[in-house]
Amino acid sequence: SQTINYDSDIGRFSLLAAYRNYKLTGVDDQDGTAIAPTDAPLALRQRLDRDEGIENGYVEALWSSNGDGPFGWIAGASYFRERFDFSRVITTTMDFDALADPINATIACGALLGGSFTPGDPTCQTIPGGPSIAFVTSPFPAIGVRSGQGGLPSLGTQINTEAFSGFAELTYDVSDALSVTGGLRYTHDIKKLDYDQRGLAVDPLSDAYLSALFANVLPAYSLKVRKTFDNWSPSLNIQYKASPSVNLYASYSTGFRPGGFNTTSTTPQFVPYDQEDASNY
Repeated sequence: SQTINYDSDIGRFSLLAAYRNYKLTGVDDQDGTAIAPTDAPLALRQRLDRDEGIENGYVEALWSSNGDGPFGWIAGASYFRERFDFSRVITTTMDFDALADPINATIACGALLGGSFTPGDPTCQTIPGGPSIAFVTSPFPAIGVRSGQGGLPSLGTQINTEAFSGFAELTYDVSDALSVTGGLRYTHDIKKLDYDQRGLAVDPLSDAYLSALFANVLPAYSLKVRKTFDNWSPSLNIQYKASPSVNLYASYSTGFRPGGFNTTSTTPQFVPYDQEDASNY
């Protein structure tokens, strides 16, 4: 980041600029146990691989008063641009030999799907009060310990942001004790999302079964969204210095936070969210 200031007879001019390039690669233990898939029926091992990159730049120009006279002010404009690339790949490892048992197959199907499974017998049911054998024979092949992967989201997902703002604040000293300050800010944000969530090909023997079993947990979808957010934010403050130790004031201000995209949701309708506006007295 860098700041440049220039003082003149009509005030101070400032230019602020900043740049950031950030990358993260991480691995998280999602199941939080040391239990291997073969140690217990229906045991899961899950690992989360995170790959994130942020590149952004910011520039702001300011004009502020030099403190002479009853008027004081600050005015400026800013521009912000960011690209956020991210992926989260979950690797799930299961013992298909355990799923080959009809009781285990029914429990897994009911817990994860609530009664529907493809490929296989569609009569799998949830277990509200205990085991209920819906499968006479399991639809899962006995192929041992196998792994599958899902992108929540997959590589290529990104969010692009552009934000413009202009603002001004003026203070007038009515007297040595009384001052009035008014401000106004305009904000215009543009956000774009390119999101891809899907199962990833890993093992031809188990991919079809794991994709079907986790279809409700990891629904496959792609989402392209462009959202624009605009806001005018006025403010007013009156301040009166009754004595050196007593300060009275009344104020009104508004606040704004732009909407965006929830990157932890696996359901399309919950990914975008709207802006927030606030009034403060």
